[in-house]
Amino acid sequence: MTGAGPTGSGSVASTAPGWRRWPGWQPLAVALAAAGLLIVAVASARSLSLWGRDPVPVIAVLPFQNLSVEPESEYFVDGLTDEIIRNLAVINGLEVRSRTSSFTFKNKPHNTSEVGAALQANLVLEGSVLRDGPKLRIDAQLVRVADDLPLWSGRFDRELKDVFAIQDEISRSIVNELRLKLGRGQRRYSTTIEAYDLFLKARVLEARRGDGIRRAIDLFGEVLKQDPTFVPAYAGLANATAEASFVDDISQDQPGSVLRVAALRAIELDPLLAEAQAAMGHVHACAGEWPEAERSFRRALELNPSLTTTYTDFVLSTLLPEGKIDEAMRQLEVALRVDPRSLDVRRVLANVQISAGLYDRALENAETVLAVDPTFPYVGLFRARALLFKGDTTEAIRWFESQGPEIHGFLGYAYAITGRRAEAEALAAEDHPDHQAFIYAGLGDRDRAFDALQRFAALNRRRAAMQLTRPELANLRGDPRMAAVRSQLGLPR
Repeated sequence: MTGAGPTGSGSVASTAPGWRRWPGWQPLAVALAAAGLLIVAVASARSLSLWGRDPVPVIAVLPFQNLSVEPESEYFVDGLTDEIIRNLAVINGLEVRSRTSSFTFKNKPHNTSEVGAALQANLVLEGSVLRDGPKLRIDAQLVRVADDLPLWSGRFDRELKDVFAIQDEISRSIVNELRLKLGRGQRRYSTTIEAYDLFLKARVLEARRGDGIRRAIDLFGEVLKQDPTFVPAYAGLANATAEASFVDDISQDQPGSVLRVAALRAIELDPLLAEAQAAMGHVHACAGEWPEAERSFRRALELNPSLTTTYTDFVLSTLLPEGKIDEAMRQLEVALRVDPRSLDVRRVLANVQISAGLYDRALENAETVLAVDPTFPYVGLFRARALLFKGDTTEAIRWFESQGPEIHGFLGYAYAITGRRAEAEALAAEDHPDHQAFIYAGLGDRDRAFDALQRFAALNRRRAAMQLTRPELANLRGDPRMAAVRSQLGLPR
């Protein structure tokens, strides 16, 4: 072989000047360099062609089709889809669309290109589940959006007890197909099928929020009775309890509270579980430990950036109470990119925009949500508040009056600022400090407003801190007594 010999690389160096002396060396060198670049480009293009032109694979996991006839199998299938999303979300180099956006396609006709365009994804995972007694069949297929080409498919005929291994195998098959790298340190959990059934049902109820959250709390508790070692159930119990505490005047800052006990157990057993870190964020926020709450939520998002509820919980429990309005909106914009069809993110964004004084944008987001789901919780309230501060007091009051006593604080405030003082005083007499703070602020009675605010701060620290950002309390902010309230809540003065 020419050019080979005992001199090794030295012989190459000795011939290099000869190249330069040869009249045709320059064009040949350019040609060789171009060929090298072409090889690199072809290799790169081949790598990129797996998922299209976008150099980052973005996957949407559609709700698996339920082929089972067993009672409540829908919860199992939805929960299984959710768990696959969570497994994929910890893979390095893979961006995963959140559950709420993917589930907008549940039971609706669609094609791959529609899904890709709506969710800004270049890969789609779809499948079906048939559960028959102890048997389980799962069919799954990974499709490239650009040309509707299946990149991988698999059929899993297993025992029901192997469901955890199937989830793991699906994730690993996708990793291998896309030549990605598995996240490190992620535990794979196992439990009994009975406990797992309850857990999946609780997860689905937790994701829906609203009235189902209390049932989710009960189910997570049942899971832990059956299997006290199942870490995700501790995190689920803590986060669901935190969600309920946003509306219930139940203090969660005590050492023996359900939230604290469950969150500490989850973080002790698995500090790399994103939901466990988020649960600790709630614990710190309830205790007024705001920097610690921020660190926990940021760690949760680092571990799993696809969990939409972590973004919204971070904003509502920590950033909004701290008054970090701009960062709250930035976090929600990231959440919308991860979960472009999330009604929850738009709802929370409308809420934050009202505190920022962006009433037109808040109204637009609220009406976007209501156009999709007119019954979506709390959005009607945000729409009415945006209208009120835009000056449409008649329509706002009409909506407030159509609701129940839970929004009497907002109604009383609206009465107060429109001169209907007697009606405002009548609502303030109902003696709920949360409502009274708004009403008395609207009436210009700072003494009674601050008294109500301090009583509410003792009742529910997080909600009281969040109320300080409301425009309904704007005329209290220049009062020296506000510093004392902020100190009571552990906020900077």
